[in-house]
Amino acid sequence: MRTRELQSLKKELLKLRAKIQKQIKYYEEQHFKTTLKEKTGEISSHATHPADQVLPELEHENAYVLASKERELLYAVDEALARIEDGTYGICVICEKEIGIERLKAVPWAELCVECQKKLEEEEKKEESPLE
Repeated sequence: MRTRELQSLKKELLKLRAKIQKQIKYYEEQHFKTTLKEKTGEISSHATHPADQVLPELEHENAYVLASKERELLYAVDEALARIEDGTYGICVICEKEIGIERLKAVPWAELCVECQKKLEEEEKKEESPLE
């Protein structure tokens, strides 16, 4: 991989990293620092009607799931940046072949080449499907 391409991908990863961190901070500030009582405006933690609690609880749960996904992506981006620093970026962690530049442009945090990614997904699919 050429130095210019590597620097461009690193720049993209750093921008993505900042965006993810901003999104995680938003989730934390908007959904995790307030209690259900504060969100619903209730005087006690028990709403006058159970249905009044459903939307805030659902919003909190959705925010938690989204924040978890963002943290997973942040971890993958940090791992890609570490591979850039140690000189292993762009090399498949399974077969040790070069990951194509087009794949890295599409998924700059990729750690697997297309072939190994397909194999992994096929194995996961087999594990999920019931025995026949």
